[in-house]
Amino acid sequence: MGHDVRFSPRSHTICKNGRVNKTLGIIIALAVLTVASCGDDDGVEATAEEQEVVQALRDKSSGGSDSPVEDMNDEEMTCIAKGIVKDDALMDAVLSDIEFEEMTVDQQVEAFGMFVDCAGDTLADVMAQGMAEGSTMSDDQANCLAKGILNDREMMIDFLEVGANDAEPGADLLGSFMGLLGDCDVSLGDLG
Repeated sequence: MGHDVRFSPRSHTICKNGRVNKTLGIIIALAVLTVASCGDDDGVEATAEEQEVVQALRDKSSGGSDSPVEDMNDEEMTCIAKGIVKDDALMDAVLSDIEFEEMTVDQQVEAFGMFVDCAGDTLADVMAQGMAEGSTMSDDQANCLAKGILNDREMMIDFLEVGANDAEPGADLLGSFMGLLGDCDVSLGDLG
């Protein structure tokens, strides 16, 4: 028996047989919010350009949404800013009024990669908390799932491309995600 699976990147939900599955939507929403969110930069030495990037990210995160990386420390923020200033196109996108969703997929992937490289543990904790809310997953299952997603760049790229192109997730992406669910001993029913 086939499943009716639909993806709506605008509402960040995945529907399965008419039921909303928040977990895949949370993944994409966190990818979007993560790049547009940062904490404070208290005392970490950063160049003027890096400080400008940190401020731009902070300004973008103050648009009324809860920041999934509020706990990001100064070193993580500076690390991200150092990566962004090395890429002129990405720096221009961050410093402009362009929202994450309006960046090219390559820019989204590059920026998200910097966040994962610089603040992976913080992101995994935030993602795990978000996925555990409203689900029956244990903390260990949620942590396994969050770390698995962040450690699989190909899966993250696929999720970003699906969101950027307003497309349906392909069989490979769904297969990879289902494999990760199995690795973490999470059933679809556990997702909430």
